[in-house]
Amino acid sequence: MTRNISCEIGFAHRALLASNDCLVCTTLHRRFGKVPEYGGTTGWEMFLTLKGVLAMRGVVIPCIFAVAAGPALAGGLAEPADPPAVSPAAPASTDWSGAYAGLQFGLLANGDLTSPGGDFTVDGNVYGIFGGYRYDFGQFVLGGEIDYMIGSGDITDAVGAVTPTDFDRLVRVGVEAGFDAGRALVYATAGYAMIDLGFAAGSTDSSGHFYGVGLDFLATDRVVVGAELLHHRFDDFSGGFVGSDLDVLTVGLNVAFRF
Repeated sequence: MTRNISCEIGFAHRALLASNDCLVCTTLHRRFGKVPEYGGTTGWEMFLTLKGVLAMRGVVIPCIFAVAAGPALAGGLAEPADPPAVSPAAPASTDWSGAYAGLQFGLLANGDLTSPGGDFTVDGNVYGIFGGYRYDFGQFVLGGEIDYMIGSGDITDAVGAVTPTDFDRLVRVGVEAGFDAGRALVYATAGYAMIDLGFAAGSTDSSGHFYGVGLDFLATDRVVVGAELLHHRFDDFSGGFVGSDLDVLTVGLNVAFRF
């Protein structure tokens, strides 16, 4: 029985003793001047003779505990594994594709009406409805839009005389090309434009073109708010303004619902 016990702990206690990690084995060595050898019985028989079987059990238990705890303690000293890499969440994509319709309001500014009878300035405001369709190709958005507005303003001559004017109709039919920046859309637009002006003494109309830039923002998944800066050019008015040209800027705000 003594040989079996020494075989079971022989390997472990030598390593523990060499590093002074086993207090019990170190104490035995100092007390008896012998180190139990693997497969040998001298040290263990001497110990059994001096202390008895019960004392031997007190040695075996701490030695076995130390042997069992050794790997666990060694594992506890190992460097912790690197945490798994966490990939950042992909930004939510926005699809601007679909039909929309809404309301808009615009200010006419820097209007310059050139006619054979002199030069005039034009200002006022317009409001109306619009609708269109866009298709989102990824980062590129292409679409078309129709605007219909009415309003009022003034035509002022070179000496300051003011003629009240009605904008009976301002129509735009254009195309848009823009950059999809997520919830924002930056675009350029251009197309055909037509205007009707009404006065107390009559009316005149003309057709031409427009171009400009705009910015739309998705307030919700369905509601879009935006702004536009557009330049209009109208040539060859009818009636008493034959031969007249009108250049005017509009600064517009709009809100639309996406279908």
